[in-house]
Amino acid sequence: MRAKDVLRRDGRCAIMGVINLSSESFYEGSYCPPSRISDTIERMMEQGADIVDVGARSTAPNAPHISVREELERVEEAMSALDGDEEVLISVDTQYAKVAEKALSLGAHIVNDVSGLTCDSALARVVNDYECPIVLMASCVRRGDGLGLAHSLECARRTLERAERLGVDSESIILDPAIGRWTPQRCALHDLELLDGLEHFKQMGFPLLIGVSRKSFIGEVLGVPPQERLYGSLGATAIAAYKGADIIRTHDVMETLHTVRVVEAIRRKAP
Repeated sequence: MRAKDVLRRDGRCAIMGVINLSSESFYEGSYCPPSRISDTIERMMEQGADIVDVGARSTAPNAPHISVREELERVEEAMSALDGDEEVLISVDTQYAKVAEKALSLGAHIVNDVSGLTCDSALARVVNDYECPIVLMASCVRRGDGLGLAHSLECARRTLERAERLGVDSESIILDPAIGRWTPQRCALHDLELLDGLEHFKQMGFPLLIGVSRKSFIGEVLGVPPQERLYGSLGATAIAAYKGADIIRTHDVMETLHTVRVVEAIRRKAP
């Protein structure tokens, strides 16, 4: 499987639903205990998800640290609960080779690495061994460390160079521009610049995955907590879809799908 195989054949934006196995996640509404993962995936499929992204470690800046072993155990428990008949692609959100390898061996199809291969270079070997797509977030030295559009574009270039150096097939790569407060230095202005300049990432020639769902920049603009950021998220999603996002990662599948399909109709000038 290559990156192009993850995209919808009709050219429309694919919807990636978020499942957090970590109770430490910044948005409590996304938490799913491993015992309920099958039901949650089925519900997301019914709502229109093309991909489900399963993560066992919160990547919020102030989230409690957990060991790789604990992350591995959470992922293994969840993946083992699936019957393998799910008509949806499963992505594993991890920065670690051991976790990715276990998830892929249990039926996952995609690796989503928010560190852009800065955390565990062995992840490149796993992706090559399984010939699977990998989402790489733009990262210079550590995950999401770009400050503003120009710096983030440079981080994206360095991430792609890193992947090439580690032997990752370019046909396997999906690029994530890294919208979100990944470092303490990031602020809402940086994310607004990225969202407004997505076409520059699009010009790099890789499929784009965009995650804006309930993120801190929306909270800074509206002055509301994560549980009240749905409408702000949909506004940002509309911009991302209009500017050419190939995959939208979201906590709210049905609402995001409806938003994206209307945007696509506007671009096509047809229902």
